[in-house]
Amino acid sequence: MAHLLFVHIGPVQEFIAAARKTRDLWFGSWLLSELAKAAALAIAKEEGTDALIFPAVESMDDLETDSTLDAPNKIVAEVAEDPEAVAEKANAALCVRLHELRDGAFTNVRGLFLCNKAYQQIDDLPEFYWVAVPRSANYEADRQVGEQLLAARKNTRAYEQPSWGDTVPKSSLGGQLEAVIDEANYPQTKAPDEEKRQKYELLYTNYGVSGAERLSGVDLFKRHGERPTRGTGAEFPSTSHMAALPAALWLVKNHQQAWKEMVDALGKVDRRLVTAHQLNDKYDFGVDDPKYRIDTSILFKRRLEEQAEELGKSVEQLTAALDSLQKNVDHLPREPIPYYAILIGDGDGMGAALNKLKDAEQHRAFSKALSEFAGKVEEKVHGQRGAVIYAGGDDVVALLPLHRAIEAAKEVAALFREKMGKYDATFSAGIAITHFMEPLSDSLQLAREAERAAKDLPGKNALAVTVSKRSGADRTVVGKWGDLDQTLLKLAKLHRLEAIPDGAAYQIQEVVMDLGGQPALNSDPTLTRIVAKEAARIIDRKRAQAGSKEVSPEDKQFLYAQFNEAEPRSVMRFVRMSIISKLFADAKDQAGEPKPGEGSESDG
Repeated sequence: MAHLLFVHIGPVQEFIAAARKTRDLWFGSWLLSELAKAAALAIAKEEGTDALIFPAVESMDDLETDSTLDAPNKIVAEVAEDPEAVAEKANAALCVRLHELRDGAFTNVRGLFLCNKAYQQIDDLPEFYWVAVPRSANYEADRQVGEQLLAARKNTRAYEQPSWGDTVPKSSLGGQLEAVIDEANYPQTKAPDEEKRQKYELLYTNYGVSGAERLSGVDLFKRHGERPTRGTGAEFPSTSHMAALPAALWLVKNHQQAWKEMVDALGKVDRRLVTAHQLNDKYDFGVDDPKYRIDTSILFKRRLEEQAEELGKSVEQLTAALDSLQKNVDHLPREPIPYYAILIGDGDGMGAALNKLKDAEQHRAFSKALSEFAGKVEEKVHGQRGAVIYAGGDDVVALLPLHRAIEAAKEVAALFREKMGKYDATFSAGIAITHFMEPLSDSLQLAREAERAAKDLPGKNALAVTVSKRSGADRTVVGKWGDLDQTLLKLAKLHRLEAIPDGAAYQIQEVVMDLGGQPALNSDPTLTRIVAKEAARIIDRKRAQAGSKEVSPEDKQFLYAQFNEAEPRSVMRFVRMSIISKLFADAKDQAGEPKPGEGSESDG
């Protein structure tokens, strides 16, 4: 008897988020996609590719090892006879692929570790849940029953005693699994400095461990796992690379030789400073020799200090190269802007869209449209100098440089409309702007909160942007696509023209606070009118382009329109948008993008 088979593969959020380095984060996402493809391929080999409904593929090649498909962690398929046998084969194929990748990763670990415990932790990692529904003439009803059963199965956990368990330190990333690197490899707190230096260097060389990190078997797997056939260099850049990228683009475009000399100087101190940080060619930022295409985090003195500790080198040896660069290059800032962006987004109304599908063929067409969207996301994000962590189904997670963060998000949303608009589905996203020194897990959480803020907007199809500076409160703005994104870009342009003075937003905020803050404006329309007029006065008295000319009437009108006397929240919304857009403006300046009116802006 024919059945609809539903498969869920996990864990997703906890596994991906347990990462200190962006490389760990990327590999965790890629690994789950590879496991899902292995399971889907096993089903396709049993039932044929036409049996797959989600994901829908053109051929078996789409599901082969390291294909370009980023598979979602859910599979829906039509099974002719025995769904249990098919599910068992899918699970077995998943385990085979997991072990292949595990074995490849552990060959890259030079030092000894508790191998059996690491293997056990990795074997306990996958979640494989499946349910099957007998086919009837009503596909829509069958699918809905299957979705409900799968949700119930996912919520019914089978807890078992782990096959490992000792009184040893836990992983410093997830905090649940036990560390598998012997404590004898770590220096004691009171050990002599030279002993600490030697042990930290060996930890980095043998395990890829930074400082006092404790890694579980799963952490080691993510840290050392490799994608087999995608060119040379690191598969994923660091958060500090994303923060430094605008400054690096200007530097390489205008002073490439100075950049090369700095890289050469670091290589002479320790070649690993270059070889271990070379980037894949898809992250090219203008260097004419791949040897010099390395993570631009070396422009941050703090990162060089960390590298000195990891490699057992003196701080002065590494920072001397940066000091020389700053001394010899005119107009180079002492440090790049230390902020970057994380984008998290997915489709709105996907459940409602699925409920309109009447048969398997309509569902396959829907799946193919989603695959087309996911398959193009990387092209759009890379075009704006970003890096995709995950793009599967309707889900997107990416790192973005500040100078192109809004443009990248716009392109992803436009791509979703192009592929999924016919299903009345829209795309909402959150962008978190955060310091590169903040823990990656905290930054991801901030981006998820921004996404939730976007999803809370009635009708959705929304964007939310949160800035979290190391001092001061977080600031969030939420709005519809075509409104908020355009307003932020327009305000960034006006900041670059100096039509909005740097302190204007804070002056306006001070006026609001002096009058009792937002609660006072909410309760007294007169105060709102007073503040709106005062805000316009503050803006109006300033001159554009450092006083060389008046702000244009069109730009004045745009700014005045932000202060809606009938909307008490409009003034503080402008304050938040102005502060956020100033970051974008500064990053565009640092990247050397032409000023508005000086020619078309470059692609960064």
